[in-house]
Amino acid sequence: MKIFKFNQKSVFFREPSGFTLVESLVAITVLLIGVLGPLVLATRSISEGVSTKNKITASYLTQEAVELVKGRRDLNVKKSDNWDYGLSGCNSSPGCYVNDASINDITIAACPHALCQVMLPPSGGVIFNREVIININANIAEVTVTVTWSEKGLAQKPYVLKTYLFPKS
Repeated sequence: MKIFKFNQKSVFFREPSGFTLVESLVAITVLLIGVLGPLVLATRSISEGVSTKNKITASYLTQEAVELVKGRRDLNVKKSDNWDYGLSGCNSSPGCYVNDASINDITIAACPHALCQVMLPPSGGVIFNREVIININANIAEVTVTVTWSEKGLAQKPYVLKTYLFPKS
């Protein structure tokens, strides 16, 4: 500290203290990176969680449709009908829907609209569309189930499951 005397009064001059503008900007930048990094990570984790939930739902919907088609085949055998009775007519888009009103009545019929909506959420959630296509050649039925949905208003995401059914004796 330097002391100067002018007219019997002392004047003190201190060395400059405090932060410069550059130091302040660097500190703010480091602080923002430290706060925004985990925030972005958490946001992406939530988004991926929702996406994964929809993929799992689509997986269950495709498996359900295949099991219902197998159930229809088994019901045909139980009733002594032809094994592929009720499975034809679903060999082109928009495919068919599968309805399991009861265990003794599994209906497979053409979609009434361009898309077969299978899950209608109660409050504006994701709408899943399920399409069942069955191609029968000789004693083999190729069953292709496609479930589509859109997330965040983006393009449709598909989940496809293909299996083959044979006559059951």
